[in-house]
Amino acid sequence: MLIPKKYIAVLSLVVLACLVMTMFSGCGGEKTPAVAETNDGLPEVHWTMTTSWSEGMSLQKWAKEFAGEIEKMSGGKFTIDVQPGGAIVGAMEALDAVDKGTVEIMHSCANYWMGKHPASGFFSSVIMCFEPLAHLTWIYEGGGLELWQRMYQEEMGLNVISFPAGAHGPDLLAWTNKPLDKLEDWKGLKFRTISWWGEILKSIGVSVVSVPGAEIYSAMERGVVDAVEYDSPTTDYDLKFYEVSDYYAGPGVHQPSMITEIGINKDEWDKLPAQYQAMIETACRSVTLWALCSDYNTSIEALEFYDKEGVQRNKLEESEQHRVRELGWAFIDEQAKNDEFLKEVWDSARAYYLRFSDYEEFMHPVKPEPGTYE
Repeated sequence: MLIPKKYIAVLSLVVLACLVMTMFSGCGGEKTPAVAETNDGLPEVHWTMTTSWSEGMSLQKWAKEFAGEIEKMSGGKFTIDVQPGGAIVGAMEALDAVDKGTVEIMHSCANYWMGKHPASGFFSSVIMCFEPLAHLTWIYEGGGLELWQRMYQEEMGLNVISFPAGAHGPDLLAWTNKPLDKLEDWKGLKFRTISWWGEILKSIGVSVVSVPGAEIYSAMERGVVDAVEYDSPTTDYDLKFYEVSDYYAGPGVHQPSMITEIGINKDEWDKLPAQYQAMIETACRSVTLWALCSDYNTSIEALEFYDKEGVQRNKLEESEQHRVRELGWAFIDEQAKNDEFLKEVWDSARAYYLRFSDYEEFMHPVKPEPGTYE
């Protein structure tokens, strides 16, 4: 149908007006915020998290920080109800709960699962090996994360995917009522610890006792144990071990770093939109950096507090620290003879640690002698 000429001019003006309105619609008036545009069409997701921590512990705060990051990034569409250890399942049952789908997600520590697979400890802490930066570099850039996923899914047959979600520096070596300058000083002690460190101490005559974190204070107070180790100066401050000890010992030769993890039921992970998966990975990295810096800061403050309280510092002699490495690495070597995957992880971790140590020794300036510039 031909359009009469008298209408063509009018139509041309209408089209021109529409084009102008389209061009300038983004330059002044209302528009949907970027976050809302990103989240448009995304489903509401509500998960439950179990942790291996007591309410009030700094580690429990890390778990809540992670959940808070997810809620903020999703505009409130993806929420996670964080429950402490014992509220749903026990602290040491978190991994099984995620695998079975009892909960969708956990916050815990891989060295708790060494009874399920001996390689687990490499993704939490390795005796006289990685400090935090080296450890995270190996995990993120040196192949550690791929080995971590293989361990859970192939070696252990679990329906779990995991990411680092928190880190801190060395644990305190011990809380005790006598100085521990040499390994011989440990002989005969009833000492609370776990995992490989416990096995090594047994080999030199220490009586190793297993006590859950929430019960350590009372065990020390009642003399059930003579000495204990648990976590960083920050966490140990939360648990008030300084009230029942005369000495705190360092350095953390048994646990020079500690990485915590988010573990997710893989079926639930696979259901998530790609945007939510990206949010989880981003939140894990964010919380890991924040937790590491926060714990270093509060651990410095904790040591200063212990000193003011009159708890005496005690440091294991350097020659004894080298001896711990010899004992620890020989123990892992022996374990690796019986497990090909453990050997693969150990070879990867040790090689990366030695490379990182060479770099660090050359590139990092010497530290000042204590008290030099006060």
